[in-house]
Amino acid sequence: LVDDRERKRHAHVLARRMRDARVALEQLAGRRIRKVGSLADLRMILFGRFKCRVIAKTATGMRRINASDLATLALETTGAARRFIESLREYRKAKKLKSTYVDGLQVWAPSGRVHAAWNVGGANTGPRSCSDKNIENQPESMRTIYVTEPDWALVLADYKQVEARLNAILAGDTRTIATLEAGIDIHVASAALLFKIPIEQIDYPKRP
Repeated sequence: LVDDRERKRHAHVLARRMRDARVALEQLAGRRIRKVGSLADLRMILFGRFKCRVIAKTATGMRRINASDLATLALETTGAARRFIESLREYRKAKKLKSTYVDGLQVWAPSGRVHAAWNVGGANTGPRSCSDKNIENQPESMRTIYVTEPDWALVLADYKQVEARLNAILAGDTRTIATLEAGIDIHVASAALLFKIPIEQIDYPKRP
């Protein structure tokens, strides 16, 4: 079931985040931005005003501005340029959450219920998947929108690193089994082994 009051609360919060990000973008750009999603405007500001590095171009030769490029530029820039990029990333994140997981519910669940299709096989990343609509990958912050009827409960089951666990058991890999039983992230442990450094020194770029 969809709690429409909670859905509207999320819609209001995300709309405010988008407004705040837009105000920051226009202040940093020094002019009004007619449409934040306009790549032409963004190229003019990023590469013209702030002289950001062009990381790559599209197939048509246009300077690319995707999420990965913005993450890289945020690390490379300082001052107003970095604040502009971070505000743009915030705007895009809030807009995606609102359009996909909040506003979309009005289309998905006009009756107040979400009916999803669970697929036993065929997923590229695992044995099960959810489609039409994919409620399996709902962001944690959005889960308060979903409620149950009285005397019912929602159960969240996470098959965390299930393939690694099964493979370790089937292969009799005592090192991996001990790592998992200790509650250590298997990817962090693998990176520590690969780089020959303590687990405590593993940061995100080193994690596979």
